[in-house]
Order: sequence, then structure tokens, then C-alpha cells
Amino acid sequence: MRYYKEEASAWGSAPEPSHTPLAIAAMPRDLGVPVPRLVRERNNLVRWEQLTAGGHFAGWEQPGLMVEDLRAAVPVLRAARATSSAAAADRPAPGR
Repeated sequence: MRYYKEEASAWGSAPEPSHTPLAIAAMPRDLGVPVPRLVRERNNLVRWEQLTAGGHFAGWEQPGLMVEDLRAAVPVLRAARATSSAAAADRPAPGR
């Protein structure tokens, strides 16, 4: 309940852009289907994988597929983090 109360004033407004590297594994039977264009607009998307099976509880439904995807995503995220950390050092601090 606290989340809804504290965040209610921000509903409908555009979220702050995120520079944190993001990897998505989209499941064909998930409850909410992410839209790549919308994800890219506000996130540092470094990997998008459209999985062949799974739904909202993909780790339970398709554990092997999830492990395979995580193993493939971690090196990509680590490399992107190293790159984004170097870029962040060149970026001015917020509010300056």
C-alpha cells in the first residue's frame, strides 16, 4: 500500500531515464508484454531476448531456459556496466 500512496503523484508522468544497463528476457505467455521501442526510450537496453516458452513465472515454468538466458546476459551486462561507468565519470553530476 505504501508504494501506491507514495508513487501515486507520479502516475502518468514520464519516468526518469535510466543509465543502468538492462537486459530483458521476454516470455511469450507473460501477463504484460514489454514493447521494445518503449523500453529503449528510457532505458539503457543492452540485450533483448525473446524466449520461446514461459510465462509470468518463467523461472518455475522453464528453469533451464531461464538459466541459459541469465548465463548469456551476465557477460553482456558486465561489459555494458564497465562502459557506462566510464561514461558516467565524464557526465556531470545531476543538478550541476
